[in-house]
Parts: sequence; structure tokens; C-alpha cells
Amino acid sequence: MHIGIFDSGFGGLTIFKSIRARLPEYDYIYLGDNARTPYGNRSFDAIFRFSKECIDELFRRVEANGVQEVVLATNPNMTGEATAAFLADRLRGRVRVTRLASGLPVGGDLEYAAEVTLGRALSGRREM
Repeated sequence: MHIGIFDSGFGGLTIFKSIRARLPEYDYIYLGDNARTPYGNRSFDAIFRFSKECIDELFRRVEANGVQEVVLATNPNMTGEATAAFLADRLRGRVRVTRLASGLPVGGDLEYAAEVTLGRALSGRREM
């Protein structure tokens, strides 16, 4: 099984490492928009455009590599939630789309989350 991980910044690398350590039997495709991070101080139009570009690339990778699940590892703040909702709407029906579970506070930053917290968030991830 292939799992795709999308992130709009650097925190997703931490998520990716945590997922890979706990589920080593899967293959992974990571897509992070590290060049334009952080999204938080961008306008809605810019975030929408960046997300659209990422969706196009994510679709290409999903189709080319047989990805069955995409974990949306955006920050649990207003911008991250909006980005995740946008991506989930476009991916739904193509692949299983999941979001990390509780343990990460709203407004928190994934880059600073503890390994144990990330593990719990991964194992309790929810379908979108």
C-alpha cells in the first residue's frame, strides 16, 4: 500500500517520520510546499492558488504511484483546516483521505509537537 502525505510547510516532515517509524511496511509519497511556507500570513487567494498547484501535483503522484490513502498533515489552525478541507473535497472518491486526530491543539504548530503526541494523533486519525 502507498500512503501519500501532504503538508503546506515543514511540520509534515515530522509527521512523515513518525508515520514511517510506526508503519514501516508501507511505501510513502511526501508532498510538502516548503518553498512557500508558512501559509499562515498569506492571503486567501494565494493559499487557494498554492493549494490548487499542490492538488494537481498530488493527483499526479496519486495516479502515478497507486496511492490508496492521503494523510493531510497541515497545522490544526484556521489556515491548515481550510487547506485540508479544500484538499479533502478534491481527493474524496479517489483515495481514502485522513486527518490527524486529537492531541494536537488548535492553533498549534506540528513542527514542535512531541513524538508521543504525534504517534497518538496518527493512530487516531479520522477519515474526512
